[in-house]
Amino acid sequence: MSVQPNEPAAYLARSKAYRSSADRTAARADLEKARASGATDAEVDRLIASLEQRSQPQAAQPGNLRWLAHVGDTYSNFSAGRSAWSEYDASVRGYFPRGSLAVESLAARRFSLTDHAFALDGYTDAWSRAYLNLRYQYAPNATLYPQRGVRAELFQGIGRGWEPSLSYDHLSFTSTNVDMYGVGLGKYVGNWYLRWRTLLVPSTTLGVSHRAVARYYFSGNADDYVELNGGFSRGSELAPHSVLLNVTSSWTGGAQIQKFFTPRWGIWLTGSVSDEHTSNPFVERDASVTLLLRW
Repeated sequence: MSVQPNEPAAYLARSKAYRSSADRTAARADLEKARASGATDAEVDRLIASLEQRSQPQAAQPGNLRWLAHVGDTYSNFSAGRSAWSEYDASVRGYFPRGSLAVESLAARRFSLTDHAFALDGYTDAWSRAYLNLRYQYAPNATLYPQRGVRAELFQGIGRGWEPSLSYDHLSFTSTNVDMYGVGLGKYVGNWYLRWRTLLVPSTTLGVSHRAVARYYFSGNADDYVELNGGFSRGSELAPHSVLLNVTSSWTGGAQIQKFFTPRWGIWLTGSVSDEHTSNPFVERDASVTLLLRW
């Protein structure tokens, strides 16, 4: 397609063609050319926002399908003679014009103990290229889960594919409260999403953890991706199962894949290894499988 100089409509049309073919880099370049040629900022910003895969896949509505349900099982194996853990979760998420809301049920079995928790998890548009994740979790018995958990995270798209974020978590255990503060920076490059996140856990000693993510959308859409992730921490650390650990140091590495085999049915697989250096060091290995259904 040839484009005449100073014709924003032609650049806009070509950017949509690039978007349809999953070439987001070329689409973004044409949108910036359209802006320079006289297209309104509002129109260009709206189209740029449509190019960006949100860092949390569940934040984006899957086409015209308005509901997403999942059921999953996580198995954790430990070294040093520790008994294995199991965790189960199920949810139903509804998508609305400006966001989504999920109702979740969680269950955990560790040692000879069991516990259940329920959560509301929502995403909502905030302003131009910004959205919020809000979460409230409650465990009636609080045997393993925190009795209450509150989370808020703001994502803001800026420039060409950059996405900084700020987060706050508050966990109320039966014997203590935990506050966590996070800052992150993501970058979209073609079909890649890269992110670094730092989490601060104030306590008797400041806990600091860092996590890096590299995700590739191999089908050119928001449905199918593979991801490698890893991190390290020092001081107090929140383990994946809502357990606060006082660690000298730790590292973790993992991978996950999500694939929809039809527009409605998909699967999400994850695996990770963590090496925790505490007063009683151990290695944790996690594996999970989750079935996904949309309608």
